[in-house]
Amino acid sequence: MHISKFMIGKWLKKRRTSLIGMGRWLWRVFLVALIVLGLVCILKVANDNPREGLLSACLILAASGTVFTLLSIGKNIVRIWKPQNRQSDIPSSPRRSRKRRKIAIFLLPLGILLVSWVFYSWYFESLPQAVIHIIGELQMPATGERILVFTPHPDDETIGVGGYIAASIESGASVWVVLVTDGNNKGMELQRYQEFREAVNILGVPEENLFFLGYADGLLKNQDQNEIRARFVEIVLQIQPDIIIAPHPEDLHIDHKITGVLVASIAEETDITLYQYFIHDNHFPNPRGLVPDGYLLPSLRMIVIGQNWRRFMLSGEIMDVKQEAILQYRSQLRNSYLRNLLFGFVRQNELFLLPDD
Repeated sequence: MHISKFMIGKWLKKRRTSLIGMGRWLWRVFLVALIVLGLVCILKVANDNPREGLLSACLILAASGTVFTLLSIGKNIVRIWKPQNRQSDIPSSPRRSRKRRKIAIFLLPLGILLVSWVFYSWYFESLPQAVIHIIGELQMPATGERILVFTPHPDDETIGVGGYIAASIESGASVWVVLVTDGNNKGMELQRYQEFREAVNILGVPEENLFFLGYADGLLKNQDQNEIRARFVEIVLQIQPDIIIAPHPEDLHIDHKITGVLVASIAEETDITLYQYFIHDNHFPNPRGLVPDGYLLPSLRMIVIGQNWRRFMLSGEIMDVKQEAILQYRSQLRNSYLRNLLFGFVRQNELFLLPDD
């Protein structure tokens, strides 16, 4: 009986040692897999947008450092409260301890990589394509309605709402477009203005329906906000629109954000219907590039911002008109990143957000 207990105990101890060793190897393999997946994810973002790739890498490193610190604190707490056994006084090899510490310092932060990336993707990625069918439909404007579009830069009006503009004019509505800045951040003001005229002409907007405010591209934040708002109000009073279309205040570009905030404040003081659109947001449109058979969907961050989204479906003819208008922005299409961004808005629909009542 004593021999049987001894043999069983020895067998269990051997089995326990084997399982612990296997667990350690599986943990190492798992960490290596996380590292590889994390690097692939970062490279994927960096290939699409280097600035976002660098930002995601910094966020992941910061999150990893934070989690590693919390794990270290938790481990020390467990050591303090862990019941002592008869082998606790046996010192471990200093060399082995240092080696384990180095491995932990190097691998544990990287082990958090995938978790950080999952959070990043969950927050910024777009919804599945099938979601398009549960987004409400934006109705076509009625004949004779007056529509005023605010565009911070030449091309925003075309990629953001070009299909809606063309379809509205085709249905008998009238459209005016306010170009807020000169698009001259690279010394191409005249070229950008000419491209703008050609693009909106293809969409059907006559030149007499265009307003050029001429503010410096990228520098609206340095302008007198009350003065900009006063000019906006003057145009609204002159046109007396039924519908105003402007960027959303949460757009990531500062010129779009300022334009959206000022226009929204004006619309709140009137009974004019306001539609808002996004151009600049992480992973929007997703994917970027020409996908004419795909749908334009909000990113999850955009869903958090507002739930009253509407889709405006484009016919094949209107899509062709919109794409032709985009092709007029030759100065932008020379840049691969901008080219993918512009063509990324050639989809089966356009997106609008209606402010909550």
